[in-house]
Amino acid sequence: MFNKNVLDRLRLILKNRDYSSVTTAFLYAGFHFLGLIFAVPVILILWILKPILWIKVGGLIYGRIGHLAMNTDLFLRRRQLGIHPDGPYYCFISNPNNLANRQLLNMFKRVIPIYENRVLSWLYYGMLPILKRTPFYQDLPLNSNEYYEFNNAKSSLYFKADETEKGRKLLNQMNVDLDKDEFVCIFARDDAYLKQFISHNNWDYHNWRNSDIDSLIETAKYLIEKGFTVIRIGSIVKKPINFFHEKMIDYPYSGHQNDFLDIFLLAHCKFTIASGVSGLLGVANILDRPVLEVNASECYTFTPIGKNCLYVPKKYKYSNSNSYIHFEDALKFGHTWHNPTDLGLEVEENSPQDILEATQEMLARLEGRFRYSPDSERLIQAYHKLWARSGTIGSPSKTPIGIAWLKKNQDLYF
Repeated sequence: MFNKNVLDRLRLILKNRDYSSVTTAFLYAGFHFLGLIFAVPVILILWILKPILWIKVGGLIYGRIGHLAMNTDLFLRRRQLGIHPDGPYYCFISNPNNLANRQLLNMFKRVIPIYENRVLSWLYYGMLPILKRTPFYQDLPLNSNEYYEFNNAKSSLYFKADETEKGRKLLNQMNVDLDKDEFVCIFARDDAYLKQFISHNNWDYHNWRNSDIDSLIETAKYLIEKGFTVIRIGSIVKKPINFFHEKMIDYPYSGHQNDFLDIFLLAHCKFTIASGVSGLLGVANILDRPVLEVNASECYTFTPIGKNCLYVPKKYKYSNSNSYIHFEDALKFGHTWHNPTDLGLEVEENSPQDILEATQEMLARLEGRFRYSPDSERLIQAYHKLWARSGTIGSPSKTPIGIAWLKKNQDLYF
């Protein structure tokens, strides 16, 4: 009845003698059991109501900001596109405890019915094994290849007038004028957040997705020279960036970090530079803000799916031969990467020069100055044809790869 993750969490709680959490764990288990008992009568009521009101219920993925953002927003975009019909009454359940970001949930609550209740959430997940087999369950999947949805539907989220004024005042406290100053957000994924807030799991298998914030220093200097303020974002991070300038704001250490500003900054920046598979990159995507994804970590097999994106991936090489894995060989491993070391691979991050060159291209694109040379045009067309032939699952991505990086690493693809 209980999945392995629940049992593993209970064992860890007992091992650490966190007895207050033991009570919570047993309450969770009890309501989980009650949910299973209540499932049949509740579903019977839903069947009776269906001719009058077809109710579909889903559970938000509320504990990780990337999943709260992307999984929920993908549902909204599919409704815009008619993939999810308008007939049913869709509603969702969320637990207010361990919520990844309050501001983001509040913005979602403006556009879809969301019911927040700890006990209700526990009952819902108890009902889930039976509810999933009925027409009253609404899944919130995400395969990270939904390019069509994110490029053909628009964001449903918005800031109210008083929130915009609040954001303006908070930015003023950081010496940023919302109406005059342009700023770029930068972010490098690390393991600090997961270790602090979801400490009952061992997250070491995600380490290959992390990168060093200091690899963005040269890019930050370049952007400041171009007149931008650079804001390093994140709520809990491993270390400060090793660069000091009046136009460089290390937001997690600024004393101004809060859930509201986490979202407001991403919504109002010129663009965001973020390392791959990070939750904040997902927030930028759902707000339709341009993203340069550096250190993209899915070994060439995924590209960004948001509007106006650009990316450069990490490189992977075989530990036993020191040769880099080719694009077509990477596809053979499939789309789900758990730990490259299990596949005999080592990870190589983008160099500061790689990131700087991609940033220069991104800025040129956003300012309408970017043009491919004839040789670069042929190369990027060949790259997109390679993707089309690869048979990847999901909507075809037209997101370009950084041309300077592709020129230097074309032997990985062709």
